Amino acid sequence: MRPEEFSKQRYIGWGLVHVYPVIKALIYWLRYSSFLFTEKLINGATFDWITSSELLRLTSQYIYRGVLYAVGVFTLFFSFKANWFLIKQVRGYWWPGLLGDKVGNEPWLLLYIAACVVAILISAALSPTVFGYWHLIMLYPFAAMNMLIYLTRHRLKPSNSLQYLVLIGAFSVFVNIVAAHDSVKFTYKIPYVEQVEAWLVQKNL
Repeated sequence: MRPEEFSKQRYIGWGLVHVYPVIKALIYWLRYSSFLFTEKLINGATFDWITSSELLRLTSQYIYRGVLYAVGVFTLFFSFKANWFLIKQVRGYWWPGLLGDKVGNEPWLLLYIAACVVAILISAALSPTVFGYWHLIMLYPFAAMNMLIYLTRHRLKPSNSLQYLVLIGAFSVFVNIVAAHDSVKFTYKIPYVEQVEAWLVQKNL
């Protein structure tokens, strides 16, 4: 689409008029504090780097997808809970903060996280395009902070923290190993340097 054609179809406030961009941006915020990864990462894994057996590859694919979707949906539930907790807490914090009264470190951080959510909604409403997850990635740490505050207040016991940390670390390493071998931007069959050179040639650079 040429720039002039785009400008005729899209305008400041386009996201608010069409609603979907705002909802999509909010969904990305909820996903940031969960393990519900992108569709390409989950469904793009073929496992042909493990075995040449079609049966084993299909079995690995379905097990991998089942585990990631199950974990993703399970953690997404806690993301909803964490954001509901954020709403309830901020309702009691925003007025003193507005008046300039001193608030503690945690209330201040929750107010900041709530401001991030409001900023996402306003940006998505005013934007002439639909956000992708990479557009909002700068706010990922704050989504994670919100989840951590919620878990430490309501779910996690200090004695179990190390166990959860090891479990999350092992799961993350496993997913990254699969993603590194099955990503559309990486293949174990061709060295990375050759991929970059081929891309440069393709782009005439």
